[in-house]
Amino acid sequence: MSAGGDISLTVVVATDSFDAIEELVAALQAQSARDRLELVVVAPSVERLAMPERARESLAAVRVVEAGEAHFELLYRARAAGVRAASAPVIVFAETHCFPEPEWAEALIEAHEGDWTGICPAFLNANPSGTISWSNLVIDYGRWLAPGREGPVSEVPGHNSSFKRAALLEYGPRLDELIVQDKMLIDDLAANGHRFFFSPAARSHHLNVDRPKSWLVERFVIGRTFAATRAVDWPWSRRLLYAAGSPLIPFVRLLRVRRDVHEAGYADQLLPGILPALCAGLGAGAVGELLGYAFGPSERAVRRMSEIEVRRLEHVRPRSGDTTEKPQRVASAGSLDAG
Repeated sequence: MSAGGDISLTVVVATDSFDAIEELVAALQAQSARDRLELVVVAPSVERLAMPERARESLAAVRVVEAGEAHFELLYRARAAGVRAASAPVIVFAETHCFPEPEWAEALIEAHEGDWTGICPAFLNANPSGTISWSNLVIDYGRWLAPGREGPVSEVPGHNSSFKRAALLEYGPRLDELIVQDKMLIDDLAANGHRFFFSPAARSHHLNVDRPKSWLVERFVIGRTFAATRAVDWPWSRRLLYAAGSPLIPFVRLLRVRRDVHEAGYADQLLPGILPALCAGLGAGAVGELLGYAFGPSERAVRRMSEIEVRRLEHVRPRSGDTTEKPQRVASAGSLDAG
């Protein structure tokens, strides 16, 4: 622990080894507000994590929460455990593969001085050389791409956004259910009057799956898990209706992605080059949703999604550049390699 001021922000990340979070830890140690940061690492065990002492340098506090092997494999449970272990009034659901710029934490802390429950940073592409990477980024974070326009938003992504911890703790045991799919949590917060804000001063570089097989599996299991979680209490008639309508999902989502990316200022440059990959990814997600609505939850799909989340480097091609490359310099269709 450093001798800094009060802890203002807790970064919660789940991993099964330090190697997976080494780049993230380095980015946190480079923060201008590092003396106000707490890092909570949720791992199967301290022994398996094998975190070196240098990982504790510069930050106000570093804590390890042992989740156990079975508990950890369901990543959402690990994240919920991290929320309960945090000590700051604001928490971030960090990922092993999203690397914030030095002013990120300070910008989030300042934004939370307002009446906002959730703050979303602006996202940049950490591996911008392929169409698959860009298609994944715009599907998940298209409306929050850098540079962006500061202001209130109707929703924020559950991953890599910051939240007032008190609002999450109000859910009690139900947090474990809602956090399975982050959109479910965001929708519930919004329905209960919580407000969200987009802060482009907080910038983070997201590393996207770009190996073809891993990419299609990722989109499929995300779709399967989302639909199953959304429909868990629905009657069979409604689930079958949504399953029957699932072929329309790629078209609806494509229109939304186009709108989001256009508002972010990239539509004319980016979308033509990534359209085939974008359609394939949305199609794989729709197949997953069909099965989720029709057959309900799949623990295997949740475990597979968790594995891709935590061990991202196994599903990413070697990066030709570094994570500081900006979308403005690589977003033209001609600059994208074949996915």
